[in-house]
Amino acid sequence: MGGAITYTAVALSDQPAPGTPAGVRFGSFSDQNPVAINAAGQSGFSASLYGPGVTNETGYGLWAGAPGALGMVKRAGDPAPGTLAGVTFGNFIPDVTLNAAGRMSFYSFINGPGTNTSNQGIWSGAPGNVVLLAREGDPAPGTSAGTRYLDLGFLPKINAAGQSSFYASLAGTDVTVDDDTAYYLGAPGSVALLAREGNPAPGLPAGVKYGELDGNPPRLNAAGKAAFATPLTGPGVTSGNNLALWSGAPGSVALLARKGSPAPGTDAGVNFSSLGDPTINAAGQSTFRGGLAGPGVTNTNANGLWTGAPGSVAVLVRAGSPAPGTPAGVNFRDFGASPSINAAGESGFVGFLTGTGVTATNNTGLWVGASGSLRKVFTEGQAAPGAGAGVVFGDAFRLDVDTDPNEFALNDRGDVAFANYLTGGSVIGFHSLWLADAAGNLSLIVREGSPFQVAPGDSRTVSSFGFTGGSGDEDGLACGLNDRGQIAFQVSFTDGSDGIFIAVPEPGSAALLGLGAAALIVLRRRR
Repeated sequence: MGGAITYTAVALSDQPAPGTPAGVRFGSFSDQNPVAINAAGQSGFSASLYGPGVTNETGYGLWAGAPGALGMVKRAGDPAPGTLAGVTFGNFIPDVTLNAAGRMSFYSFINGPGTNTSNQGIWSGAPGNVVLLAREGDPAPGTSAGTRYLDLGFLPKINAAGQSSFYASLAGTDVTVDDDTAYYLGAPGSVALLAREGNPAPGLPAGVKYGELDGNPPRLNAAGKAAFATPLTGPGVTSGNNLALWSGAPGSVALLARKGSPAPGTDAGVNFSSLGDPTINAAGQSTFRGGLAGPGVTNTNANGLWTGAPGSVAVLVRAGSPAPGTPAGVNFRDFGASPSINAAGESGFVGFLTGTGVTATNNTGLWVGASGSLRKVFTEGQAAPGAGAGVVFGDAFRLDVDTDPNEFALNDRGDVAFANYLTGGSVIGFHSLWLADAAGNLSLIVREGSPFQVAPGDSRTVSSFGFTGGSGDEDGLACGLNDRGQIAFQVSFTDGSDGIFIAVPEPGSAALLGLGAAALIVLRRRR
């Protein structure tokens, strides 16, 4: 089991909310993708408010900063930058991002003059410095005169340079149902068109175009390169080759993989039969899941994971190969659709198992690493250290489905934070959060039903928690794990209170820098 853990309270319900008038306090914190943390130990989150003067129109806000030094980014009812006088923020979408400089990119509805037909937008910034990135009704860059944003996606991404990626539907006199969706990328004042439905698909035969783009915008790295999937339309496009993956910046997008094309690292004639959404890291490497069809492909080896950049994609792992860290005769049979990748080119992924001794109680797990050097994080049915006699890890598939989306995160030194529903012994379905370091040591961070020391002399029972996973911390998504191994998470307690916390593994005095010593609360789990 891992070493001691130090916990820091970032924000607690019923405590004064920074940046608000006297008497205004935090109400509650979202448990769905609740908090992001950056390399500096700063957190970004949303919260409801209560107190003097708080109404339905002003009872919500966004905060960012280190413990003890939080700043309010914006609050519902505040003037919305880049709009007419009298226009104010309405409801924010609570899934917030946070980059290395402590800047957020967020979606909000707005109210006030001129908002009847343009009542939404995306803003970017930090406390005291928020600017408009895009607004419904504004001219859409890279299109003909008169074309404008009709609708904007809820989930913009942001990179270390302050660039964001986002989805937009388009409207205008020459816009049709065949070209009315687009992806954009850039910083406020310098947004550029990345891809538009109906535009030529780079590197493919003449006449082949991007199809309708979905509302989840591309992942985005620190160099301003994005990774995304699109359907395809045009001459020669069939159900067997109508999907492609891409990587690049505006004006320099390149093909990463195409359905129906040869799958690297496989026998001649073996092609991709399906493709999952790609991730991306700072070096421009992506990881994605692919299904296979062709000579020698059976239900035992019909899928895998691939990694690399355009022109240099290689197989990471394929079904039918031995699963590292498991007994002889145990092989991978499938993989989750949402892998992550870190700066070192290591990927984290959910694997599904088959073979000797594999049953419905031990057929999933989590792995991390590069080709030829994969290591097991945990497998279903494995004893959960320190969780009690007979208690084991539950189904890892829940890390990769909509009910518990992507509840694992990977950092640049190979640590993995993951959530799991424990089973066995005296527990059934107790949700828990863990950190696995690169050496394989497992540390229990928080667990439903357990006591949690909020402050000296103040112990409360955990009723639930929320953690933001789904990222390798290089792709513009919010991430609950940073490169120092600090984990940010939300906890709800049985008394109705809740809070945002950071867990810091020890040893690691350097990891405590910038955390704000006045905010430290301590609960230690010894080796």
